[in-house]
Amino acid sequence: MCGICGAYNFLTGKPVESELITEMTRTLIHRGPDGEGSYIKDSVGLGHCRLSVIDLSEAGKQPMSNEDGTIWITYNGEIYNYSELRRTLLQKGHVFRSYSDTETIIHLYEEFGVDCLGYLEGMFAFGLWDAKRRRLFLARDRIGIKPLCYYQDRSGIYFASELKAFLRIPSFSKTIDYHALYYYMLSLTVPTSSCIFKDVKKLEPGCFLVVEGGSVKKHKYWEISDIDNSLQSEEQIIGGLKDHLCRVVRSHLISDVPTGALLSGGLDSSSIVALAARNKSDRLETFSVTFKDVPAVDESGYAGMIAQRYNTIHNEYHVRYDFVDSLNRIIWHCDEPFAISSAFALFYIFRSATKKVKVILSGDGADELFAGYIRHNKRLLNPLSFVGRGSFKRFLQVYMSLCRGATKHLFLNNEAIKWIRRLINIFSPDDACYFDKVCYTSPYYLPAIFNAEFYNENLLTAHEEALSYFSEHYAAWQNSDDLNRRLFTDVKTTLVDEMLAKLDKISMAFGVEARVPFLDHRLVEFALGIPGRLKYGEMGEKQILRKAMEDYLPREILYRKKHGFNVPLGDWFAKDMVSFVNEYLSDSRIKGEGIFNPLFIESIVNRQLSGAGDYSTIIFEVLVWEMWYEKFMDSSI
Repeated sequence: MCGICGAYNFLTGKPVESELITEMTRTLIHRGPDGEGSYIKDSVGLGHCRLSVIDLSEAGKQPMSNEDGTIWITYNGEIYNYSELRRTLLQKGHVFRSYSDTETIIHLYEEFGVDCLGYLEGMFAFGLWDAKRRRLFLARDRIGIKPLCYYQDRSGIYFASELKAFLRIPSFSKTIDYHALYYYMLSLTVPTSSCIFKDVKKLEPGCFLVVEGGSVKKHKYWEISDIDNSLQSEEQIIGGLKDHLCRVVRSHLISDVPTGALLSGGLDSSSIVALAARNKSDRLETFSVTFKDVPAVDESGYAGMIAQRYNTIHNEYHVRYDFVDSLNRIIWHCDEPFAISSAFALFYIFRSATKKVKVILSGDGADELFAGYIRHNKRLLNPLSFVGRGSFKRFLQVYMSLCRGATKHLFLNNEAIKWIRRLINIFSPDDACYFDKVCYTSPYYLPAIFNAEFYNENLLTAHEEALSYFSEHYAAWQNSDDLNRRLFTDVKTTLVDEMLAKLDKISMAFGVEARVPFLDHRLVEFALGIPGRLKYGEMGEKQILRKAMEDYLPREILYRKKHGFNVPLGDWFAKDMVSFVNEYLSDSRIKGEGIFNPLFIESIVNRQLSGAGDYSTIIFEVLVWEMWYEKFMDSSI
């Protein structure tokens, strides 16, 4: 895993300055602490910081070229079938100078051009320069495990693993996209469809960009195939699922450096550990966090049970209250406002794990494939979604208008908001109802949270745009299975925007490569073809995965209630965060910025600290925004 960046002045032909590529690369050095390199030739420049995982020799350095130096690549990721591809390419006469997966992509491109992407199995983001064609080729993996963003100015185009690299570009303007802020306040993260900075775009999963002949063109090279497994028996599906899981875990263990696995004690991570331990020649290192001071969120007993069963070298790290320092670092590494509190748990794990391993397997993705969230329960889905979209849109506009004139007391009543959500969802279109269940913060809070003048000037159409992003994916699933429609939407939205963004940014903050076996694209297609009735049934969520793992996991793990990778935010606020919260959410600060409603913010903070209600999620997301603003907007970076 690595950090990549580059520039191509295709509009002006001006030479790329070596100092710029060096500065952009060094901004990403945490992603690749094992070395850095660059390739600069006239109007193109590529930068790379290396995390050595496959072929640790000097031959694996990047940027890397073909034999005659006409093709150069800067690449971040892991290609799990590179050995098979290498053998095929050798038979076709290609000459290799290393044993890295990077060089495999170069020769695959020589053989197939941009169609090389169809042969790659793994996670990746790369920039490839084809000097003969004067073509810059940018690509991202099918699911969106690895990030890639880009920015255009009057000279050309720039790309990077993280948007903070663009802050080194003289022409870059830090103009905020307030609709992205609105979406963040709903979901605690910024979606793939936008960026907190207006001029930056994220390359979507399964897409590539070609910059050639004075133009920039985006193409989609992959979409999830609608595989119908409904004609198979449940036993056949379980057998197929086992085969897929064993295959992908074996492939994800390929490495020339020490490899471990996250272990929370839940079904997903325990499944990965069980299969990895059985396929690894030496003992597997496992890692988990404990919250001994808050038993309600502590899962260390279950993690220990699996570690003992599979004789892993188990490492436990107790989470302490160094909240302020950790949050500052998390905000810096996440690039955009990101208020998913489980990032803390990952932060502590990877900070400690980096001393022992360079590669870690994670159980991310199983919830989205096998229905692991309470919102997937069909009893909670909308049975009365008979209102037309036009009527719902007009109703929502009227409601939001009334909200802006309502007293703050309504919005300070969590029970009132809960009943408002339930009532509105009864009459909402199905996609709008599901979107509301996905949101961490109710959209019916937001008119009260924001400053009224700011809301009227910047956010009147923000909710419609946010719902449109979600609904576009919801409508794309043509299968009649409603549960799989929701899971497909999760894979396209929350999985990429939240889970994978968090995993990449936090793991790479410490130079550790995180791998996600559940998100092998063939397993994803197989899983989304399993009938929904086999996923959420009498056994609760992820029923089919539980049955597939019966030979590997004890009943205490298989049938325990889903816990979630949570941290005790409310306890932290009550114990150590009073002065810190009051500093960042002070009346003068909120008024001066002019984005949020200072009376509302003051009220929820006071109620949280007095124990009158739990507003920790809203307080935390506003706190993260204020800290992000100070770090990225007010400073000179």
